[in-house]
Amino acid sequence: MVVSRSNAQFVIKGLPAAELAALKQSGRLTAIAIGQLFRDQISNLCEDAALQLSSEESTAIDGWVLGAMGEGSLP
Repeated sequence: MVVSRSNAQFVIKGLPAAELAALKQSGRLTAIAIGQLFRDQISNLCEDAALQLSSEESTAIDGWVLGAMGEGSLP
């Protein structure tokens, strides 16, 4: 699987720098933690835009962002 530079930049820009730095400093910078942070940022952006997500939509976002990594590891 090849990930394009623009796709990688999209994810990186979607991560709050302060929270990413805190994860790195705490030694908890894992793929799952980054995925959860990105998922949370998507939810925050939807909330800021007054876009109410249903539980099904939230679950779909979890599956899209976290895939199999997130199974059993969601907070």
